[in-house]
Amino acid sequence: MPVNVSESNFESIIERVLVEQNDYLKRAPTDYDRGLCMDPELVVKFVQATQPQTWLRYVRQYPTEAAWRFTQRLVQQIEHKGTLYTMRHEFKDSGCHFRLAYFRPNTTLNPDEQKRYKGNIFSVVRQLRYRPEDDPSQPALDLTFFLNGLPIFTAELKNQLTGQNVEDAIKQ
Repeated sequence: MPVNVSESNFESIIERVLVEQNDYLKRAPTDYDRGLCMDPELVVKFVQATQPQTWLRYVRQYPTEAAWRFTQRLVQQIEHKGTLYTMRHEFKDSGCHFRLAYFRPNTTLNPDEQKRYKGNIFSVVRQLRYRPEDDPSQPALDLTFFLNGLPIFTAELKNQLTGQNVEDAIKQ
């Protein structure tokens, strides 16, 4: 039986390993909001799960538009300070302080810190079209990896058996 060495099959294998063995969520390209450059559902879900009291206080201030306002304000913060800075430091809006990621604690002595760290949501999207246009011919990223709804890195896969190489990936 011939082995399927297609790029699509390789993507599928990576995605399956991440989802089945590493607790990543499989997300669809349509879950990604190109205008916001994030998966807003997962951003809000992470904050609600790891910082429920702060989120409730925020919702009291913006009862009908909390999620929308939060993501809009977050976009401004990321544009101003960058994604990495925003993930490493508190994000502040209307007197509420939010964390957008919890990094591994130095010790296991604090169960609350361990719980928050385990609340991180890792996800993967295959064939993500990232430009705002709805042109199906635009390039797509083979794999995009997210932490709590924010894109953190991408992978462009190439197959030397089909004549592709790293130069093709760079050009694409």
